[in-house]
Amino acid sequence: MKGAYYYNVDPQSCGPLKGKQGMKVDASALFGSKGAQDFDGGSGGNPAAMMQYLKYAKDVKDFGKETVDGQSTTHYRAVLHQAELGKYKDAFSSDGMKALTGGADSVTMDVWIGAKDLPVRLKDDFGRMTVTMDIEKFGATAPVKAPPAAQTADLTQRIKDARSRQG
Repeated sequence: MKGAYYYNVDPQSCGPLKGKQGMKVDASALFGSKGAQDFDGGSGGNPAAMMQYLKYAKDVKDFGKETVDGQSTTHYRAVLHQAELGKYKDAFSSDGMKALTGGADSVTMDVWIGAKDLPVRLKDDFGRMTVTMDIEKFGATAPVKAPPAAQTADLTQRIKDARSRQG
C-alpha cells in the first residue's frame, strides 16, 4: 500500500471504473518518481503533517466563519509558492515540487479550522489536481487496508500515459 493512493468512487456504468467501488493510483503517476519520494517522505496524506507547510505561506486570507459538516469553522486560504518552499530542507525540493504541481509555481491550500484549533477540512489545489479531506476526529491511527483488487480499478498506467502525451 505504501506509495499508492486509494479512493472510494461511485461505480460507473462504463469505462475503467465500470462496476468498481475503488480506484488505485501509484503516487509516481501523480507526482513523478522524485515527487512521489518527496510527498511520501513529507506529509504522506497526514493532515497534521500537510499543515506544517502553511508556515511558509506569505499570502494568507481569512474568509471568515463557515459551517462544515455541521461544525462552526473559520476558513483560511494560503498560497505556497515554489520559490519559498524550495528554500527549506524539510519542505518539497524544487524537482519534487515541479512533479507535484505539474509545473505550476504554487499550491493553494484551503483549511477550515474548528473547535480546539483543529482542521475540519483541508483542500489542496496542486495545479493539475485538487485533493479535499474532511477530518472527522483526531486520535490514534486506525489500520488501513487496501480494498480487494476485484473491487478496485488501477488507473496508474492510464494517468502515466496521459501525462506523457501532455508533454
